[in-house]
Amino acid sequence: MVTDEVVLIGTFRLPFENRAKAKAAMVDMVVASRAEADCLEYSYAFDLEDNNLVRVCERWQNHQAFDQHRSSTHLKVWRDNWPALEISDPKLFIYSSKRTAL
Repeated sequence: MVTDEVVLIGTFRLPFENRAKAKAAMVDMVVASRAEADCLEYSYAFDLEDNNLVRVCERWQNHQAFDQHRSSTHLKVWRDNWPALEISDPKLFIYSSKRTAL
């Protein structure tokens, strides 16, 4: 079975000294996003070599689910927190793919 899927991969910069403060907001974002319908994966990871880099991975069942996520209240709250957390340089890339079960 082949299905459309939306994948977002990328990074953003977060000063290391703000990591602890950002973690609670990041956990809230992950929990709320994973609870959304058709969210297949949602995660953040701190880079092992660059203490100021956060990696982002999202997978959505379809474009409609991704679009609904983009208009969600929790995403707006998360983005509104970026200036206070000094989050910068987002490099986020959205891909459409066909997912095939092996």
